[in-house]
Amino acid sequence: MSTLIEKFELDQKRRGLSPNTIMLRHRQFDLFQRETGKPMGDYTTAEEVQTWLDSRTISDKTRSCYLTTFNAFFKWGVRHELLSFNPIDKIDRPKVHAGMPNPIPENELARAIAACTNPMLKCWIVIEAYAGLRCQEVAYLDHEDIHINKRYDKTGKLVSLGRIHVRHGKGGRERYVSLVQPILDALDGYKAPTTT
Repeated sequence: MSTLIEKFELDQKRRGLSPNTIMLRHRQFDLFQRETGKPMGDYTTAEEVQTWLDSRTISDKTRSCYLTTFNAFFKWGVRHELLSFNPIDKIDRPKVHAGMPNPIPENELARAIAACTNPMLKCWIVIEAYAGLRCQEVAYLDHEDIHINKRYDKTGKLVSLGRIHVRHGKGGRERYVSLVQPILDALDGYKAPTTT
């Protein structure tokens, strides 16, 4: 990886960008360098970037993501007088439509949960399905992040089961999501392995 990219990554860390964002961008730069044989720099042209993107079987959304990453790098380089121009300025972005959620059909979800013999994997599936967590967010969960706290109103009606603290959300953001009964049921079936 070029020294310029390393400086850019250090700048991103200093600005508090998510480690996941920095890692994703690193992979994109590395892929460009491996497939074109050249690191990004002053000699990179808009035509080279377009040709490389054209050679890949990717969606408009992925193409736009690459262009956003490369644009951030070149803008940073020009602003810090490390690069003389931003070739991405000459590239028109593809039109990307906001995606609508496309959840798994209920019958397929029920089949996946029923067929799952691994209690931990079952918890993951249920948390993703019923709390809306991304797979990477579930992977970062620790047992301290799950707060089971059943609360009832004055009439005795159950109003809350607790919540999950998502510490490593997209873009490094934290949030809380409510627990629901299917998650509690999956957690009850999961016994964390003990060490001897």
